[in-house]
Amino acid sequence: MLSKNELRALVRQRKAAHPPAELREMSEQACRGVCRSPFWMAARSVLLYHPLPDEVDVTPLLDKAFRAGKRVYLPVVTGTCAIEVRRWTPGTRMRTGAFGIQEPTGADVSMEECGRIDLAIVPGMGFDREGHRLGRGKGYYDRLLARTPHAHLMGVCLPFQLLREIPHEAHDIDMDSLVYSEMP
Repeated sequence: MLSKNELRALVRQRKAAHPPAELREMSEQACRGVCRSPFWMAARSVLLYHPLPDEVDVTPLLDKAFRAGKRVYLPVVTGTCAIEVRRWTPGTRMRTGAFGIQEPTGADVSMEECGRIDLAIVPGMGFDREGHRLGRGKGYYDRLLARTPHAHLMGVCLPFQLLREIPHEAHDIDMDSLVYSEMP
């Protein structure tokens, strides 16, 4: 089995083989898959994210969720290995935060409000069919998802991020479901 670092390098290599137009098409396809999910349809509150360049671009889902009457939340990196959750609406003031990601300004939501999130759409470097997630190695999402104990955890990925097997440790939080696009 490849190590986590070897798997991250493999995913980066696979991504480099696809032109930007293909990556956009695959992201759009993954977003359509999320919207067809019964978990998306039933959710009243959704944790989304602003993507890094190698993640599925789920930003179209922000407005879609808001227009559907869902409460929308985004993660905000506030320090070394520290992450908060903030509410988002189309009028929310945004700033460029850690890693160049657009993040909402304002206060962290309470632990109680985090506990009421129904669906968390989760990025990753890779996923396997067992629900294991390959992150970037800092544990941000493992700590964040621990704050959303009742949320259905849905990993989203591009087809080259679907891996045969990911090394798994006790502190790693598994996904409940996975949505990925097909190759164009």
